[in-house]
Formats: sequence, C-alpha cells, structure tokens
Amino acid sequence: MGRLDAGGRITARASVTCLRWSPGDRIRFTIRNGLIIAATDPCGHRDLGENGLLRLPVAVRRACRLRAGDQILLAALPARQRLIIYPPATLATLTAELHDTVAGGEDR
Repeated sequence: MGRLDAGGRITARASVTCLRWSPGDRIRFTIRNGLIIAATDPCGHRDLGENGLLRLPVAVRRACRLRAGDQILLAALPARQRLIIYPPATLATLTAELHDTVAGGEDR
C-alpha cells in the first residue's frame, strides 16, 4: 500500500526493490481496465526518484480520478518487470463482487 501525496508521488520502495528498478530509470505509465501499469522504458514519462519515489503524471492522476491522500494498492510483477497500481475506485469495483460472495449476498 502507498499513499499519494500532493505532488503525485507514491513511496514504492518495497515494490521497486522487488523489480530491481534504480533511481533515474525512466518509467512509462499505461492505463488499462482502470489499473495503472508502470514499466521501465528509455522513452518513459518520468524518472524513478530517489528512495523509490514514483511520481504519477498529472494526466494519469486525472484519468484515474486520484487525489492527494488516496491510498493505493501496489502489486509488483517481477517476472514481467511491471508494477500494477490499483486506484481506490478500481479496487472497490474489483472487490465488491468478492465481498458480496463472502458475506453471502445478504446484509447482516
């Protein structure tokens, strides 16, 4: 989990360590099915910051309706060298059906 700050930065140190990304690596961001996919790319949008700080571009934040203070789920996929970022709204949608199933579909 990470928290988005006012400048669009997320501390992603543990995830970045799993991926073996380094400060200065260029990162490309793609939005797919409401998820943000980050990958290294020499022509990427942003440099990875010191201490594993990942800064999401404004366009990505707007498209995913992210705001300062939002909690974000980060999932590292080392075999694919990708970081999947789950915005709160997408995470809620993806888990709603599971929650309903676990709760037996009834309000209790």
